[in-house]
Amino acid sequence: MTYNVWKQEVTDRFGRVWPERIEAIGRLVEEHDPDVIFFQEVTPNIYQNFQRFNWWKYYECWDSSEETTGGDFLIVVRT
Repeated sequence: MTYNVWKQEVTDRFGRVWPERIEAIGRLVEEHDPDVIFFQEVTPNIYQNFQRFNWWKYYECWDSSEETTGGDFLIVVRT
């Protein structure tokens, strides 16, 4: 599964409700139970929000936060 989560600044600019978007993404992960997930445009706040989902504990995570300078990064999680 791959998903561009759209950092909060982008969703706010276009009038989308960011917390609802994160909840919907979390439900999609629970529903589809993918082996590997690529999340794009992750911010530290989004990363923390994902960690509260029950499915998070079943995945190993790698993130590119140390390699990026733009404030958002990529995370890859796998079972």
